Amino acid sequence: MNVLVLHAPDADGELLVQHLSRMGCRVQTIWPASEALLAPCDVAIVAVDRDHHRTILPVVKGLQSDGTAVIAVVDYENPATLQLVLELGASAVIAKPIRLFGMLTTLLLSSAVRDRDMALRKRIAKLENRIATKRKVASAINILIELRQVTEHEAYHLLREQAMSQRISMDQVAASILQAHQVLKTKSSHM
Repeated sequence: MNVLVLHAPDADGELLVQHLSRMGCRVQTIWPASEALLAPCDVAIVAVDRDHHRTILPVVKGLQSDGTAVIAVVDYENPATLQLVLELGASAVIAKPIRLFGMLTTLLLSSAVRDRDMALRKRIAKLENRIATKRKVASAINILIELRQVTEHEAYHLLREQAMSQRISMDQVAASILQAHQVLKTKSSHM
């Protein structure tokens, strides 16, 4: 597992890096945070530090957009610290002083949460695409009903037959109908 540690090189940071290395992780350490030096990683372990938060946050958001799980390292719990953890989008938290017990569990759970989140995002995108396609097809059917004076069932079959004869998706046929209708509508309004 590739792990990026964004933590000051203090006793806790060194203990964290040593333990991750002993667990077989490939560890990259950077402090303070810099986007230019980052290699792809599976997990980023990030010190929650109010003084460096503005520098760390864009780096962490960039990592997350690439599918990196984030674990926050905190030295105390208070509303301000918890707010920083939430802003980072951490899927797990490690408390200071660093303890070795639970580190592997935290890494694996964080990765599992990231994987589940990515799968859900893909599913949502797929469903949103399906809804957009259905709306487009419904609009094209309504245009056919209006222009051809046919029933909804007949309009659907016209659309489907056109897609099958051209060997393209119904979505593509619907898009063509919508585009042609828009062009004709625009031309008729200018006349």
